[in-house]
Amino acid sequence: KQWYQRRVAITAGIISKCLGYAIVAGSMMVKFPQIIKIYSNSSVVGLSVASFLMETTCAMINCSYNFAQGFPFSTWGENFFILLQLIILLAQYYHYTRNTVLALVVPLLVPVISFVLTQLPVSQLAVALTLTIPLLALSKILQIKTNFLNGHTGQLSFVTSLLNFLGVVA
Repeated sequence: KQWYQRRVAITAGIISKCLGYAIVAGSMMVKFPQIIKIYSNSSVVGLSVASFLMETTCAMINCSYNFAQGFPFSTWGENFFILLQLIILLAQYYHYTRNTVLALVVPLLVPVISFVLTQLPVSQLAVALTLTIPLLALSKILQIKTNFLNGHTGQLSFVTSLLNFLGVVA
């Protein structure tokens, strides 16, 4: 009986690790359809920079908290890769809105802020982490508002939106 319980525990651990890394691998591409669409059209029309900034803030908090806690990368790595993609999206946004300074500064500033966050007490990071859920919801509401006010989705990528939705459902 002990042998069976141990075997089940080991198998469950392996499955859990594999799923964690599968999610991390999938997250490496979740924002790429949006990045490609912006690049292909040389435009960010219809996209909400506030939405990108809030999503970036949430990813920074999540990565910083998990890194500071020493949690395995397989449990939070998807946020790291999403953060990298968000940095690219913000740089693109500022580039195509002719704000060259921010286009150059954002890719440098986000990692610095993320590092500074890791230096905060874990209790403060935990509070910040709880704020990420309403912030992410607000970021989506702001993008919806932008779509409504514009009367179109502009350069918003359907594939990225679908992948984000499927990620939340999973």
